Order: sequence, then C-alpha cells, then structure tokens
Amino acid sequence: MNPLWNIIFFITALLYSSGGLGGASAYLAYLSVAGIEYKYIPAYALILSIISTFTSSFNWIKHSKKMIIPIILFSIPTSFLGGTIKIQKEVFTVLSASVLLTIGIIMLIPIEKIRKKNDHSSGTSPLKYIYILPLSALFGLIGGIIGIGCGVFLFPLLYLTGTANEKESASAGTIFILANSVFGLAGHLTKLKELPIGIIVPPAISVILGAFVGSYFAANKLPPRLVKIIFAVVVIIIAIIMLSEQLLHY
Repeated sequence: MNPLWNIIFFITALLYSSGGLGGASAYLAYLSVAGIEYKYIPAYALILSIISTFTSSFNWIKHSKKMIIPIILFSIPTSFLGGTIKIQKEVFTVLSASVLLTIGIIMLIPIEKIRKKNDHSSGTSPLKYIYILPLSALFGLIGGIIGIGCGVFLFPLLYLTGTANEKESASAGTIFILANSVFGLAGHLTKLKELPIGIIVPPAISVILGAFVGSYFAANKLPPRLVKIIFAVVVIIIAIIMLSEQLLHY
C-alpha cells in the first residue's frame, strides 16, 4: 500500500474515535480502493476496528455504564453468526449507507426535546431493555455480515431514548464495537483458509496513534454537544464513503 494511506488511516481513526466509533466502514472503502483482495477486506477492516476501539477504550471507559453488559451479551452471538454469512455486498452497502446518512442528519438536528420526553427515569429501565436488547442483537448481525462493529446504530438509540448522555453513548459504542468486531472477525475467519497479516501492520500503527489522540480529546477536553456534532459529521462521511465506493464498481 502507498505510504499516503497511513496518513489517511491516522486521520480517519482520529475522527472516528472522537465519536466513539471504530472506523471499519471507512476502512472497508479504503482497502477496496487500495486494491486489496476482496475476500480479505472485511477481516482487515475488523482487525483495524478492534485496534482502534481497544486503544480508544482507555479514554472512554470512565464514561461507561453497566447497561452495556447485557447489550453486548445479546449482540456477540449474532455478530459471529453474521460473520459466517455471505451476502451481496452491492445491495447491503447502499442500504447501510442510506441508514447511516439518515442517522447523521438526525443527530445534527437539536433533539434535546425528544430526549427529555424519553428521560423520565435515570439509567436503563426494564421497559427500555425490551427493545434495546433485540435491536442490539440485530446490530450485531448486521455488523457481522458487512464487517463493521455497528456501534454507529447503538449510539443514537441510547441517546434518543434517554438511556445515556453523549459521552456515555460514545463509551458504550466503543465497547460495543470492540466486542462485536472480535466476534465478527471470528465468524469471517471461519470462511478464510489464510489471512496475510504483514500488509495490515503499517495501517494498524497509524490507527493506534489516531485512535488514542482522537478519543483523548473527545473524552477529556471536548464538551458533550461538540462530541455529538463530531459523531454526526463522521456518520455522514461514512455514508458518503460507502456510496462513493459502491459507485466506483459501476
């Protein structure tokens, strides 16, 4: 890979980790454009996502809440299952990008009033678990299939329902992505006879540096509202990258 890609991976990891994300969606697009053999791309993207979220979790962990534990337990079996499934990349890329673009736009709109209506009780009530847990399982399945951690869907769910504030949601997203990336990767490895690692080492180093810097400033220095805006912008960028990568194949 061209050394210029290392700079791109660094900047991407910095931006994604600022919003509590792993970056696998962008890594999928970059690796494809860089000419990496397709059968290895989801696994490589998940490896970089694991590295990114593991690094940024050191800065986000202090904002975590216990409610992430059952959410992860419901999602990791489906993320593994998703990793073993083969699906048409073209169709799912367009669908995923459309959803992400919608989420990004919604997050840019002032939605504090919506959150307040759903914030009648502190923390996660049993009623909220009724739909949060099944949805987390669905997110795990989706992420496993396409090769991302899918925390991008969990963040707005937790925030809009009043389950967590911006930084708590970003922290939950980071841990969620880490767990699902690990099990999603395990699923993908069941389909691969080999996985050359050497090519992914330089980008991995860039991702480590970018993830730590981005998560540090987001978790310790930036106000909650700015973290939310960063997240929205990053999500929109993800959607544009995914759609652009798809158009390159036509």
